[in-house]
Amino acid sequence: AAQRKSEVDTAASALMKAKELSEVITELVDDFKNQTYLLASLSDLILAFIDNPLVAQNTMINIVLMGNPGTGKTRLADKLGAVLSKLGLFVYEQVVVSGRSDFIGEYEGQTAAKTKRFLVANLEKVIFLDEAYSLTSYEQKPGQPEPELTAVAAEAIAECIAFMSEWPGSSCIIAAGYEKEMKEKFLQA
Repeated sequence: AAQRKSEVDTAASALMKAKELSEVITELVDDFKNQTYLLASLSDLILAFIDNPLVAQNTMINIVLMGNPGTGKTRLADKLGAVLSKLGLFVYEQVVVSGRSDFIGEYEGQTAAKTKRFLVANLEKVIFLDEAYSLTSYEQKPGQPEPELTAVAAEAIAECIAFMSEWPGSSCIIAAGYEKEMKEKFLQA
């Protein structure tokens, strides 16, 4: 945080940071001008943060992107991550790309600790979780009418929820995936 502050202490460096932010916002708007709700929500966040930077401390800034293959989910996540990083919401200007292997342990009982280590190691960064529904695997147990989350999936999801609750405003998780799987698996969990 001190390094980040020193980078904008002079008018010239602050102007450079503002220019970088302006460029990534322009790219996002140019590439996704039809995403009016998303752009309006992001605009509200930016204006609230500029007006009062402390607003981000207690705000959960997490995004779910859903769509068919080839619709630009990864590109949109990258552009959103760039805007949030350049805005100064987080200490690090970094988007961390993650997947199932960053959360799920090799053996039952390891997932909670692995998930927590990963999330804590990426505090103050934007975390992009592609194919987020891959975290949620289900099994049909005898006598149960509906499939239930497997033990490892339940551990991963519980740790993600705990992390977001314990550290609001300290990271942004952008979860992306195919609409059907995200609704039926990820968001359901």
